[in-house]
Amino acid sequence: MRDAFPNLAACAALAAATLASVANAQLPNPFDDGQPRKPAFELPRMRDRARPAVTPEITQSMLSIGPDGSVGLVSPDARPPSIDEVRAILADGIGEIRATDSGVLFLSDGQRIPGGVGLVDGVAKWVSPWCAAIPMDTVGIQAVVFAGAGMPAAADEDVIELRNGDRVQGIVTAIGPKSVSVERGSGADRTVVELDMPAISAFRLAGPAKERSGSRVWLADGTVIDAPNAEWVDAGYLRLPGVTGARMPIMTVPRRMVAAVQSSPASVVSLASMNPGIAAPKGMERVREATPAPTAQSGTWALDAPPIEVEGPVVLTYPAPSAPSRLVAVVRRPATARSAGTPDLVVRAGGRELLRERLGADRERLELRVDLPAEAFEVELSNADGSLAGAFAVLERAIVVPR
Repeated sequence: MRDAFPNLAACAALAAATLASVANAQLPNPFDDGQPRKPAFELPRMRDRARPAVTPEITQSMLSIGPDGSVGLVSPDARPPSIDEVRAILADGIGEIRATDSGVLFLSDGQRIPGGVGLVDGVAKWVSPWCAAIPMDTVGIQAVVFAGAGMPAAADEDVIELRNGDRVQGIVTAIGPKSVSVERGSGADRTVVELDMPAISAFRLAGPAKERSGSRVWLADGTVIDAPNAEWVDAGYLRLPGVTGARMPIMTVPRRMVAAVQSSPASVVSLASMNPGIAAPKGMERVREATPAPTAQSGTWALDAPPIEVEGPVVLTYPAPSAPSRLVAVVRRPATARSAGTPDLVVRAGGRELLRERLGADRERLELRVDLPAEAFEVELSNADGSLAGAFAVLERAIVVPR
């Protein structure tokens, strides 16, 4: 067998000799022609090297609502005023605040926490990006709305809406990571139904609302959270100390995430939260069979002030504010309404006319600033000729600011 294979030692020696002869050979250099050549690129000398320019993150301008209801503009590179100096601050041009691919937990005091139900330390809890996990023990919970669903209408009992369109009412006795237990009936007719969590689109618990306290902050991801105080660290960050259930004792939120800040629960009042009386203007009672109520758009909006669609001719009578106040809003009209008619927007209080503006084809946008006494006030939208044409407007960021 040994004669069938060559001598391995002899082969290794021959290979080593061959490689050595190749390495010592003088191969021609194609660039060795005596001509000066520049390198393909030059590295800068160390002293010539500079740090790359860092472009600061651009954040949008913000609007500040002063104690007298005045509106100021805060540029993107300026530090917003202290929350103790203003009634509210909101991002300029902010629209609906959407919690994209998650559900939302609604607490009884109005806080809203995007996230989802999970099992934490063996207990069903609401897990979110900003707050520590919240136990799903039904105490302090108003509703849970999963992505793509709407808030169920209030009822005398707890309401569970299923994805197939069914609606179940009863008393929610337990919320687990995989199911919700609902007690229905009483006495001999009492039954307990287990509803699988994936089959539920939303549920709402019956119970009284809880009063809020401190400052309220609306974030761009749909979070609405309360803190004892809110203060701007600089132009780019808002600090929230002492948030209940926060992951850290002090939350620091980048300015780009802040949609609005309200200094205290009563510092501003959303016009959409005030239920008005609805009537036709005097002399126009027979123009249409029924006078439509104003419609506030659904969803989460900064300062809880959604756009309000007003279709005239109509007179809206709002209850008296708690103190002399200022009505602040932006009136917008779609192109179809502007081209169709020229209605008058009138604000009255105590039988006195406080403002009258004619809205026409050349008025797409109107800044509304009206000082109100502590009396009931009216907002009227109607055409001078009594017609319906073009008597339509949208009130955006409509708030009442006590002065």
